[in-house]
Amino acid sequence: MEGAPAVPDDPLPPAPDLARSGARTWAVLRSAAAAVGSGTRLVVTAFLDLLFPSPCLVCDRYTGEPPGEGGGGIVCGGCLAGFRRITEPWCLACGEPFAGEKGVSHICGACERRPPPFHRARSLFAYEGPVLAAVHRFKYRRLTALAEPLGRLMADALPTLLETDPTTVLVPVPLHRRRLRQRTFNQALLLARAISHRLKLPVEYRALARTRWTRPQVGLSLPERRSNVQGAFTVPPHRRQRVEGRHVLLIDDLSTSGSTGSACAAALVAGGARQVDCFTLARPRR
Repeated sequence: MEGAPAVPDDPLPPAPDLARSGARTWAVLRSAAAAVGSGTRLVVTAFLDLLFPSPCLVCDRYTGEPPGEGGGGIVCGGCLAGFRRITEPWCLACGEPFAGEKGVSHICGACERRPPPFHRARSLFAYEGPVLAAVHRFKYRRLTALAEPLGRLMADALPTLLETDPTTVLVPVPLHRRRLRQRTFNQALLLARAISHRLKLPVEYRALARTRWTRPQVGLSLPERRSNVQGAFTVPPHRRQRVEGRHVLLIDDLSTSGSTGSACAAALVAGGARQVDCFTLARPRR
């Protein structure tokens, strides 16, 4: 759930200049359309699809093929085919896949020695290839139109990875207000809203607050990551009723060391949450 590891400016092979230019124009307009109300968004999006060919927002190419299933018309089938799901066996607690192993899932040694404050953590995809490109463009190039198809993929996979119940609420990992001003949006909140729209689960985006600025986690060791986010989150007293006695599903785009997820979960449990599970779009392979 930390910041994405450093990546090249464009991790996929470059597209022709004409396609790339058109893709940027279409992506900016589609991202602007995603910010308006649902009814207006449908009209604006349909109008844009008539005026502009629909390039894939991940690879910039006009493939001429039907949009990939689950891609929302803006991620091509070729890129979706490259989204590699994380599969078992994995740690039953932190969700870390056991590289090269076969057999049943079990608790890893790290979680046995230091049980996490959350119940379970799961990530949908390996952070590589088209997934890496999608997250990079969504998060750092502000192609917020990607939130809808990425969130839809998370929503469709959620019932196979984590259980929900009538008390379940979605809580996105919050950004510090300074970083929010810099980025202008919280990617975790956009993903949570897309999941909510699909599964009709409530989003409590103000139930968890980041109380202090933290350094980017990229390049820090595991002890440094833990120290960096320790005590950085809290459930505000006047928001406690939003999570008290509830099952909280913590949403973010990435999980690397699990330090941010653990810090958030500890704050939510201290704020009265009955159980916290973590769900992220992706995590790097070890």
